[in-house]
Amino acid sequence: MPTYTIPTPTPAKLRRAHRELDATVDRLYATCGFADDRARIEHLCGRYQRLIEPLRAATANRRTARRKKAAADA
Repeated sequence: MPTYTIPTPTPAKLRRAHRELDATVDRLYATCGFADDRARIEHLCGRYQRLIEPLRAATANRRTARRKKAAADA
């Protein structure tokens, strides 16, 4: 479970929602849960990076194609 503490002024419902979300992420992405919050975040960020990498590559390819076309037209 989470190793961090949410500041006291945080409403109880929000604290509970954070704990429930962490538990859900653990169930979905880690068989035995994550060792700590850092491991959970690193895993999620890694998945996000793999998800967006094709989009980033496509954008870079479009930019390169536009530059080549502009250079050819000049």
